[in-house]
Amino acid sequence: METPRAMPFEGGLQQWSDERGFGFVEVEATRERVFVHATALPRDGTRPATGGAWSSTSNATCRGASVQ
Repeated sequence: METPRAMPFEGGLQQWSDERGFGFVEVEATRERVFVHATALPRDGTRPATGGAWSSTSNATCRGASVQ
């Protein structure tokens, strides 16, 4: 199994599904879409808004990138 590489990034939330608990952020620098799961969000009860700014760290593996 490949070890993930942590990479900081900034972007915007392009898609979010409350029912399914995930969405996608478009990375500003590369325009790559990064998977975001609800478990990566703060547990303060606030849900992400599409189009909102995003700053985080992603884990890149052979299966793609996901937010940490």
